[in-house]
Amino acid sequence: MQEIEVPPRDVFQHYVHVDQPNKALVWWFSTKRKNISFGLFFRKSSSCPPQLKSNTQAPSIASLAIPSPPVRTDSSYSRSFSQSPQAQAHGSPYGVLSSSPTKSSKASNYASSRASIDTLSDDDDHVSELADGQSIHHNQSSSTQPSARRKKTVVKFKDPDLIEILPIQHYNSAAGPVRGEYLAKEEGSYVLVFDNTFSINTSKRLTYFVALEERGQKVTAPAAELSGWLLKKKRKKMQGWAKRWFQIENGVLSYHKDPNGPCRGKVHLVLSTVTVSQSSNMIHIDSGTMLYHLKALTAEDYEAWETIIKAFKASEQRAVHDTVHRLTLRESSHKHLRNSWIGGTSELDQLKEMMSSMDAGFLDIKEQLDSIRAPDSSQKPPSGRDRQASTDNKIKFPKFGMPALPRTTSDASVASAGSTDAQSRLQSTFDKLKSDKDKAFAILRSEIEKWEKNDRQYKQLLAESDMSVSRAESKATLSRHALEEAYIAHTRTSMASDRSNSFTSSITGSDVFYDAMDDAVLTADLSSADLSDLEDPGFDTNGDNSSDDEASTGKEEAPDPEKCAPEATPQDLDEPIVRRTLLPAPVSGEDISLLSILRKNVGKDLSTVAMPVSLNEPINVLQRLCEELEYSELLDKAVTLPDSLDRLVYVAAFAVSGYATTQWRAARKPFNPLHGETFEYVCPEKGFKFISEKVSHYPPVMACHAESVHDWNLSMDSRAKTKFWGKSMELMPNGTIHIHFTKTGDHYTIVKPSTWMRNLMAGTKYLDHTGDLKIVNHTTRESCVLTFKESSFFAGTKHELAGHVMTANGTKKRALQGRWSESLMEEVAPNKLERLWKCNTPPPNHEKYYGFTEFTTSLNEITKGLDKKLPKTDTRFRPDQSLFERGMVEEADKEKLRVEQRQRELRKAMEGRGEQWQVRWFEKLADPQTEDPEGQTWRYKGGYWEARETGNWGKEVELWLGVIPPDVDHLVPPHIRRPSYALRGEPSEWASKIPINTPETIEGCRKAGQLAKQILTLGGSLVKPGITTTEIDRILHEAIIANNAYPSPLNYMGFPKSVCTSVSNVIAHGIPDSRQLEDGDIINIDITVYLDGYHGDTSATFLVGNVDKAGKELVERTQESLDEAIAICKPGVPLNQIGKTIQKIADRYGYSVSEQFSGHGIGKEFHCLPLIYHHDNDEEGLMEKGMIFTIEPMFCQGTAIGVQWPDKWTVTTADGGRSAQFEHTILITDDGAERLTG
Repeated sequence: MQEIEVPPRDVFQHYVHVDQPNKALVWWFSTKRKNISFGLFFRKSSSCPPQLKSNTQAPSIASLAIPSPPVRTDSSYSRSFSQSPQAQAHGSPYGVLSSSPTKSSKASNYASSRASIDTLSDDDDHVSELADGQSIHHNQSSSTQPSARRKKTVVKFKDPDLIEILPIQHYNSAAGPVRGEYLAKEEGSYVLVFDNTFSINTSKRLTYFVALEERGQKVTAPAAELSGWLLKKKRKKMQGWAKRWFQIENGVLSYHKDPNGPCRGKVHLVLSTVTVSQSSNMIHIDSGTMLYHLKALTAEDYEAWETIIKAFKASEQRAVHDTVHRLTLRESSHKHLRNSWIGGTSELDQLKEMMSSMDAGFLDIKEQLDSIRAPDSSQKPPSGRDRQASTDNKIKFPKFGMPALPRTTSDASVASAGSTDAQSRLQSTFDKLKSDKDKAFAILRSEIEKWEKNDRQYKQLLAESDMSVSRAESKATLSRHALEEAYIAHTRTSMASDRSNSFTSSITGSDVFYDAMDDAVLTADLSSADLSDLEDPGFDTNGDNSSDDEASTGKEEAPDPEKCAPEATPQDLDEPIVRRTLLPAPVSGEDISLLSILRKNVGKDLSTVAMPVSLNEPINVLQRLCEELEYSELLDKAVTLPDSLDRLVYVAAFAVSGYATTQWRAARKPFNPLHGETFEYVCPEKGFKFISEKVSHYPPVMACHAESVHDWNLSMDSRAKTKFWGKSMELMPNGTIHIHFTKTGDHYTIVKPSTWMRNLMAGTKYLDHTGDLKIVNHTTRESCVLTFKESSFFAGTKHELAGHVMTANGTKKRALQGRWSESLMEEVAPNKLERLWKCNTPPPNHEKYYGFTEFTTSLNEITKGLDKKLPKTDTRFRPDQSLFERGMVEEADKEKLRVEQRQRELRKAMEGRGEQWQVRWFEKLADPQTEDPEGQTWRYKGGYWEARETGNWGKEVELWLGVIPPDVDHLVPPHIRRPSYALRGEPSEWASKIPINTPETIEGCRKAGQLAKQILTLGGSLVKPGITTTEIDRILHEAIIANNAYPSPLNYMGFPKSVCTSVSNVIAHGIPDSRQLEDGDIINIDITVYLDGYHGDTSATFLVGNVDKAGKELVERTQESLDEAIAICKPGVPLNQIGKTIQKIADRYGYSVSEQFSGHGIGKEFHCLPLIYHHDNDEEGLMEKGMIFTIEPMFCQGTAIGVQWPDKWTVTTADGGRSAQFEHTILITDDGAERLTG
């Protein structure tokens, strides 16, 4: 099979030489998207003209068959051997064009087709006469009629030796492979002509296959082919799965949207790594260029696909291994080639030594240059004690995972050395560097010549092996390119084995890998595996976990609760922070007419106008301030420079770099923060930490502060205003940026120009920055002014800026120029520029993700363990922004209105009480450098990082009092089966009848119930004073995931956690939080798991430490009521008897029963009928065999009236009395009830 590009107005000819008569020429071809014309010609002469575009020796059909074990048949995929009548008439003397509407996975690749081809004729049976009177028949098909305008041959060949067999006609080759065959009665060359001359501008991607078959031989169709429906995971995140038709032909897996549709993608199994997971019926195929995640619809389908892939992997790997082995041992010259590749490292070692020597030389030069600069005579060299003290006073980040950065100090004695001695040492070092450079270049030249020689030998070897590759060993599935890849991979493997004989893998034991080139199985740990003991190449049938073996014995063994959860260990504070590189969802929300909104607010400050959430990008203004530090390394470099003008130049580059990201961000605006909202960003990889807070609601003012281990700090208050001017919107930054270099004492201020959003009325919106960017070093009085030039539609260049760096007296010393979207350069000499800064390359598809850079993408992420350190006011906890980031636009819009309304109510309440809003982390101080009319600016007053360290945030303002629905994709691995509500939080509608469950459902609920029981036992073992309910939730969540189950409460109607924890006076639905359990508390832990499509629900109340007698009795008698209620359950008993029984026990002991909550049916759905009331009631309905439901009484010490918290979940007793609850899921049997969670 070959693939080529046929240019427009061109013809591609493929010649096949037939050396013996009575051979059948078979072919198939297809194109992508656009169709192509095809014809067949004959040349008596055995020689081919020199201008041929393609001339190959067609492989024999016998070399194409691949043996394969039989596999089972199922209705979800096709394994029928289907051929057209023409194909069945294989022995006829006529050429045949075959077509079969039934997709066949077992037939050979020339005997069936999804599309038929047809020559145009007015008769049903058209005969073309050949030179010798031989005829070829074409069977007409109505499914793919060539167009009338191409009824005649498109191309006329002037070559008199060419005889037309099939006239060139237009075929629907984009719809599927077009297949045909012709019986060659004469020796000579046969020409397959692919005509694209009718296309003026469009080239065609042509895939074709040609082979010769002995007419007398019986063709054995490869039995190892398979086709059927599979679920394929879409490429983009959160797009879900799509049902696609897959087929395997000759070791090539391809997929189609439907059985008769065009091929949408294909991979060679022999060159791919295959991973399977039997527990989830999933197959993962990685070809190196693309990755397919597939899921079988049934277990039978999975077994069939697994078997067929195993057969192909085994047979093809053997073929590749034999071919590569032959190529390796063919000639001694090639052995020398391989040895030259993996051996002979002495030259490379010498080169490495040279480079190390040169590095040492450069360091020596740096030290000598430093020694030339004599220190200021007025400064006293620091003593050893002073130097140690100054080092201790520098900012350190051990708790943020920041390793200590090495620092060097110049010794005063070195600085006082004479310049003559320094010059002589410099000259000596330069001479040594020159010598090392000459030696290194000589080694490199030698290596280049050696590699060029190897390349020539390798190409010659491939040319000599060309004929053998096309025979039986190649199986016709490995093209020349595939063989090259196989050989190179083999060589790499040999090279790797010389370097290292061990490796490790972090893949779980339930995954199995088939590696295309290694006779080895990659499982959980192969660091000490003996690969020679593996019998089946590239495949492991026992790769799944041991639960499959246990299941085969018919015994279900309950896992130990202590083994359900991973061991909880304190998080290593020095662990590197792993940041995301992609947002959870692409651009979300419909385009809204900004013009209609702006017309109503002409001349107003738009920061005070409520906007729809779709106008936003999922980032906050507080986070936008942090974006200024994306290129903080410019400040790091500036600090180290000895010349003040050099430092000013790099500060200017830093000021310009903050605009780079705005070139992709014109369409949307950041979220406006709430009053008191904060944002922190700790960046160990760049060496700084950042804190920002909204300090004023009106006028809106945001303040921020950053400090770095590289001896600089930055502070800023943003007082930007926005106004609409009819066709453009102006953003006017009134704040001042202050930068301090602690080492040099420099104090810089930066004042920014205005930003304009253009083309609001019509056209493509874009951002433009115009005006002067002013930077002043108040220590040296040096300054820099950069003028941002205005862009226009007709301007030849955009985003340009230029300016100068000036001394204290205004003399221009440095010239700068560039583009704020690309780079900034300094003119170091006439017509010579030195680049100071360059914009980073944006991530792939950045335009689909709001134009965010990787740095911006990470700002709103809650990394591992960060949620425990942040205050509740942090932007990452803001519900509307979090929802919008995940593409939940409607929910985000509702939350935005709710959050903003709560802010208004909070301010109104404070005004009513005469209270002033207290800014937590910043204070207003006099600032002579600011342009503020009051002469004041907001500065960081300290305390934030100390509070973060202790976790004591004091009294925090509740800004949102809402619940952010969890990010399920982040919390739950994709292989775990999820309920229908997992992503959107919306459960399905209840059925109108009480379900009577089948044995299959009962068994599924029993397994889920037993797992829920084990998780509950684990939860009870965690209960102790001092632990937080968040920690309990985390451990239990991990335990549920470890058992391949989904925590049912997670995102059920937006519930944010995996379990419910109701402490003391909480009746039900308590959300785990940071509150620590105290001695004397009681806590109910409610567990529901979703395992293999079924829910299991149970709960219990546990004692925390020393609980008083009243608390213990409340817990004991609640459990007693559950036991008594279960005891009366059997077929024929009224459902209301459960409530009557529980009510009697509550009355007996003087407790009240909550009537707000009830038991419920459960099974495939989390909640369904019947409803089980726990108080005295007269509801109708009788228990029947096969019913499954929960009983979960809640006793309260005082009143059972509940008060719901603003989180819309937590319900507490109105009088503060304690509440206890117990729950079981039960099954009504023939004569009683079975506790499925007991």
